[in-house]
Amino acid sequence: IWCYAEDEIIKQRMLKRKEEDTYSDALWEIYLSQKQKFIPPTTLNPLILLDTAQPLEILEEKIKEFLKN
Repeated sequence: IWCYAEDEIIKQRMLKRKEEDTYSDALWEIYLSQKQKFIPPTTLNPLILLDTAQPLEILEEKIKEFLKN
């Protein structure tokens, strides 16, 4: 299962977490650095890609369907 989101959504989530004063070492600069080094797992089969900008209910259904196969 490969989860992803647009950069702007990830940035918003990071800012929200910071405002909530939850502990995290997730910084925008660290994210950008890791993103540059990321190697997509395109050789894995089966593979499902999930855009986490979608509602949780939709993601859950997609995962259930994926796991049935």
